[in-house]
Amino acid sequence: MPTRIGFQFPHERKAPREELLSYVQAVDQLGYDTIFVPEAWSRDAFTTLGWIAANTRRVGLGTGIVNIFSRTPALIAQSIATLDELSDGRAVLGLGTSGPVVIENWHGLKFEHGLQRTRETVEIVRLALSGERVDYDGEIFKLRNFRLGFRPKRNRIPIYIASIGPKNNALTGKIADGWMPTWLPLQGIAAARVEVSGTVDVAPCIMACVTNDPEQAFDLIRPHIAYYVGGMGTFYRDAVARFGFSELATHIHSLWQSGQRKEAIQAVSNELIQQVALAGSAGDCRTRLNQYREAGVDMPVIVVPHSAPHDIFMGTLEALS
Repeated sequence: MPTRIGFQFPHERKAPREELLSYVQAVDQLGYDTIFVPEAWSRDAFTTLGWIAANTRRVGLGTGIVNIFSRTPALIAQSIATLDELSDGRAVLGLGTSGPVVIENWHGLKFEHGLQRTRETVEIVRLALSGERVDYDGEIFKLRNFRLGFRPKRNRIPIYIASIGPKNNALTGKIADGWMPTWLPLQGIAAARVEVSGTVDVAPCIMACVTNDPEQAFDLIRPHIAYYVGGMGTFYRDAVARFGFSELATHIHSLWQSGQRKEAIQAVSNELIQQVALAGSAGDCRTRLNQYREAGVDMPVIVVPHSAPHDIFMGTLEALS
């Protein structure tokens, strides 16, 4: 079976559109399986994916991820069905709860009932894509007497869920086609995969930086880890903590929350970086990538640091394709 690799679009990279397009077209030509476009508070995912669809031929087009709070399930179904139609059947739907930092502070919504909302969203999207009339009586959503107003290209589009906690992992195994964790230490993937169970495509997001100067790679990755572990709520902190880095995760989080952000970045150890990212020479990174596959990963999704120089960015894509 051929190996597969995905790519996360650099939605926060401060670069001309022409440069961003060069990465998109490179992964299309290099044989990457899917481009995933994240969505936090920068560029939105669906508009960006429409642009990518118009400028590529074969690569899959995934939301990686959109949250389940800021759009209704019906709108998510409309959007992904439209993308699938425009791209001739290349769409992948990546969903997640995000966290209170984004949902409450940016969207102004209560971050609550994440598991139930995830379950109902997936059920409604699948029902809408089937072409059947949508009559749904859930705990959160109650819909009746509507159906999607056009025939989707496919009546079942793959749905991936970004989960890292035990309960959400278990739900992912029951209802999703794919599992897309982020900042999960390599040494914890096998154990977390047991929580997921089921037959799912394992597609973790893994930061990667290929350069012959490992310290440069570490320094480009370190701020990202500090930001997520320290500043993005507690989910990433807890995921790192429960798979071997409890003290360090707590320390980074404490420093960041107290305003000591430079110290939080400096506290991110090389050992942690090596567990959650690919950093160093092409050979070292490819070896590490194989270790992910041996741990049960089907499609690693490469995330290049947004501050990486252009030559390192493109070199990383080429080296890992």
